[in-house]
Amino acid sequence: MHTSYKIDKTIKNITISAMLVVLYVIINRFIAINIPAFGSPAFIRITVSTIVLIIASIILGPIYGMCVGIVSDIVAAVVFPIGAFFPGYTLTYAMAGLIPGLIFYISKKFRINDKIFFILNIAIESILHFGAIVYLLIYRSIPTSSNTKFHLNTVLLIIILLFLIASFITITIVGYRQQQGKKSHSFYSVSKIWFSYVMIEIVCFFFLNSFWSTILIGTPFSILFVLKIAKSFFTIPIHVIIVMPLVRVLEKRGVIKSYEIENIEKTVPGKIRRIRKR
Repeated sequence: MHTSYKIDKTIKNITISAMLVVLYVIINRFIAINIPAFGSPAFIRITVSTIVLIIASIILGPIYGMCVGIVSDIVAAVVFPIGAFFPGYTLTYAMAGLIPGLIFYISKKFRINDKIFFILNIAIESILHFGAIVYLLIYRSIPTSSNTKFHLNTVLLIIILLFLIASFITITIVGYRQQQGKKSHSFYSVSKIWFSYVMIEIVCFFFLNSFWSTILIGTPFSILFVLKIAKSFFTIPIHVIIVMPLVRVLEKRGVIKSYEIENIEKTVPGKIRRIRKR
């Protein structure tokens, strides 16, 4: 009986993983929005393919999320190639699929309070925003590519500084209000989702992708690092705003909850059966 349950669950997870791989490949290659800014025709590239990895990691767990990231990148490179295949980027998307599920798993296992994630988010965002403000005041420019910069006049500099201040205040208020809201409280909270995507940005894009680009095209790591940070002030909020409604829908449909119950039943099946009988 237990073996049959385990096989059925594995088949279900593999089937959902395959569907998410197909969805990722389609979105990554065909659905993207390039937003021009600071003289660059594609300063911000919005593609929601990373959201597929986040959802896979939350629903199926970190291992399946990592596998979805690996297979998705390989399939996309084989079916719709864009340049030569480089395994470093496969590692990037493997980590993008691993990180959210790992964060939620650790949070659940060690019962980490949402307030901790709120504090971590504020600490990280403080460093990013303060660092960006100091950089702008010193260099008065924004890198737009590996070898070009957009120089800011005084008015534009003030506008960007005000945007950064407003962005930090908004993040703080939204996180604080989420902490105070008891009725809408969920294990899949804004603070955890935000922290998950911030860690994806830092690990996968600030460091890994910048390092891979340095190896491939020889661009200085520092320039790419600053460029990734500049773009993250737009990409992080956009991705979190899109992910949160999807997570809420999955909760209401019972998709996420069903996987939580299955994982518990796997470890203590007798206890769950007794609870259901009551």
